[in-house]
Amino acid sequence: MMKRLILIALIIASATTARAQILAVKTNALADVVMAPNVGFELAVGNSMSVNLNAYFGWKMLYGDNRMQAFNPEFRYYPISKVMDKLFVGISSYYAHYDLNFNRENFMGDAAGGGITFGWVLPLTRFHWNIEFEAGVGIFYYEHKRTYHGDYEDPNNRRFNEHGVKFQPFKLGVNFCYIFRYKNEVDSKVKRVKKVKEAEKEANPLIETPAETPAADTATDQQPAI
Repeated sequence: MMKRLILIALIIASATTARAQILAVKTNALADVVMAPNVGFELAVGNSMSVNLNAYFGWKMLYGDNRMQAFNPEFRYYPISKVMDKLFVGISSYYAHYDLNFNRENFMGDAAGGGITFGWVLPLTRFHWNIEFEAGVGIFYYEHKRTYHGDYEDPNNRRFNEHGVKFQPFKLGVNFCYIFRYKNEVDSKVKRVKKVKEAEKEANPLIETPAETPAADTATDQQPAI
């Protein structure tokens, strides 16, 4: 299942045209806090659309013996602004392999599913740094092996003993993003800023004093000597 999701994400990324001009690299600060290092990439595929891929690798999550590897490809649409700015809505899929310990119980298995995400992007600097807030809900199928601490368990027995479907929140993030822009994209943004400033000047013209013209030199006629 994980290989299939990775393959789908690579196909989506390879389908983008060479005209894509914005690439963002990001990390989810909330996941970093619970010891789940992660990295994300977002590639613009149009003026208001992008593809996003997040990967999580947690070995000591929640400061305990908890492990998880997860991949989250997503398609995003920005309805009120250009890509990587303001509101976005996403269609997201998710796969995770986990080995978690809670209340003297161990859960080891896999989960996969998908859902809808919503978020808002705010610029931190003029060109390169953004912060985005996102949350998502979805439906997941899971199957895992549930054991109790202290019980004898054959280490060679890897068959799952529980499975099911759940509707639940699956994504919560505060992402810090660094955006790589091609030169022509930066130039176009500079031109847009200049146009806005020019429009502001036209709406609020400054009173300028006309430049003084230099006075013409008057030559004194000399009377010929008699």
